[in-house]
Amino acid sequence: MISIRVEGKPLQFGRYEVEVPCPRCRLHVWMRFDQVLHHDILVCRGCHANIVPDDHLGGLRRSVRMLDNAFNSLLRSFR
Repeated sequence: MISIRVEGKPLQFGRYEVEVPCPRCRLHVWMRFDQVLHHDILVCRGCHANIVPDDHLGGLRRSVRMLDNAFNSLLRSFR
């Protein structure tokens, strides 16, 4: 028998972080997937350049939505 316990809010993949290089100084900066989706402006901690992430053609948005739906469907199947 398998037992799964999920507390609080369901897992949201938009909160995961990815490390990207600054386009100007190549220092690595961490940003969450939801920051990319909302086009939040990040400031490089090395050269202080503004970094504006771009979800070209919405690929990240679709992927995050598909992962969220698949995980929530998996959780519902155990109820």
